[in-house]
Amino acid sequence: MVTSSTPTGHPTAEIDAHGAVIGGRASTQPGFLARQSYHDRSDNHWTEIVEWNSLAEAHAAMERIQCASSLASVMAFIAPEALLVGHHERLI
Repeated sequence: MVTSSTPTGHPTAEIDAHGAVIGGRASTQPGFLARQSYHDRSDNHWTEIVEWNSLAEAHAAMERIQCASSLASVMAFIAPEALLVGHHERLI
């Protein structure tokens, strides 16, 4: 699960486009199962739930995505102080 915020003052379409780029890259990674994206437009807060085949594949994908030079401008768009990444097991 990833939660983040983006800087204020950016058009919603621009924010959505950046999310689509990251989501598109995630979906091509080994072990990817599903992705759900939620946006609270009142405070510009995002929650991404990405399901992976295994925790090892989730960690490896995150490392590849964070290091991809082609995603540098998209990653820079995310407010680093508001980024929270966690790996959780589904209980129900």
